[in-house]
Amino acid sequence: MGRLAVDLRRLVSVMNRFKYIVAAGFLLACVAAFFSYVKIGPHGLSYRQKEVWISPATVLVTSPAASGTDATTLATIYAQYAESDEVRQATFRMHGVPGLLQGAVGFDPTTQTALPTLTVSGVGTSPLKASIFANDGVVALKAFIRERQIKQGTPKFLRASLSVLQRAIPLTAKVLTPRSKTPPVFAFVLVLAATFGLVLLLENMRPSVRPVPVEVDVEVPRASSEVDVEVPRASGVVRHAREG
Repeated sequence: MGRLAVDLRRLVSVMNRFKYIVAAGFLLACVAAFFSYVKIGPHGLSYRQKEVWISPATVLVTSPAASGTDATTLATIYAQYAESDEVRQATFRMHGVPGLLQGAVGFDPTTQTALPTLTVSGVGTSPLKASIFANDGVVALKAFIRERQIKQGTPKFLRASLSVLQRAIPLTAKVLTPRSKTPPVFAFVLVLAATFGLVLLLENMRPSVRPVPVEVDVEVPRASSEVDVEVPRASGVVRHAREG
């Protein structure tokens, strides 16, 4: 724990020493993250990735009693028809709006029973496109089922019919797949890691200053048996005597 605290203090000291480089790297990381999420085009800023929206349309399936086929069973079959390539291609040819179709059988959560309804959901890159594709999908599905019944020779009084209970509108559309936040996060972390690596590289390239031992010659006075002593005389003249 103590070693970790020392390493953290040293790292903070290094980052503080190169604080201008760290600040520039942080700003560059923010810019990289921003432009990995949006782009500049002829009409200004726009997102690089598009959201995927889904908009449902509800259809009621009715079947004559004389046909002997339950309407709920037909709804299950027609929900599979809605996802077929033939229906999807016919839907695309109506308005040229790209998208996908999803079919699901109606279900009552209270009674836990299937209903004689089906939901045709359009999937597109905007609420409007998803709604248009869903409504066109219902029209294409009705035409597909009618053609099949004609080819099978089913009399009109025994043919099942589809009625729109609720059209798809952009206000009821929901986001199916939001924009991914992975690219901006990855760009930010990558640039910031490169900045820290540059700072550590510059720190290692700095010459290390080591203390150099200095030798100092100190002259130690040697002891001598001869000492100069000043002996005052009465006449006031100083005479140097040598004691040995």
